[in-house]
Amino acid sequence: MVNPIRNILNKLKWTGQRGSIVYINRGSPGDVAEISTEDLEEIGRGGFTTKSGAYIPYHRVVEIRDGEGRTLLKRRR
Repeated sequence: MVNPIRNILNKLKWTGQRGSIVYINRGSPGDVAEISTEDLEEIGRGGFTTKSGAYIPYHRVVEIRDGEGRTLLKRRR
């Protein structure tokens, strides 16, 4: 079974659409951080890597929005 988060991120990346990813990041204000889909380097089976080299597992992703701010995925924290 393919991870729905992975599917959404691949679609955004390969169609050139912009968006943002909100994920749990301990120590950040509110324990969440947000990055642009433009910062994605690699999308793997269990998570993704950013251009800065950070690895974010999919279970930490709480929301994905498209470039117009529409919510594509939202999960409880």
